[in-house]
Amino acid sequence: AWTIGKPFTEYPDLNEKTLQTYVGNYENPKGELRTVLLEGKQLYWQVNGGLKVDIKAYATDKFYILESFSRFSFKRDNAGNIVSIVFPPDVYE
Repeated sequence: AWTIGKPFTEYPDLNEKTLQTYVGNYENPKGELRTVLLEGKQLYWQVNGGLKVDIKAYATDKFYILESFSRFSFKRDNAGNIVSIVFPPDVYE
């Protein structure tokens, strides 16, 4: 969004119950651990227990990492439970 001069300026207002559904440990295709943490109304992304960075939703279940151009989404099963994180195809090819 930044590269085309249209940065995200509006974010969905996710309540604490919804934010809590994203919290957990996830593994990427390379086997690296990704942890999503919630502190107050802010979600954080942590890689292999390292530095925490802010993540922001730009749509329901779709997020980006503030300190980079990385984006990802949460995949839900038919019951609405989050089962994994999905990265754009070019990230791990």
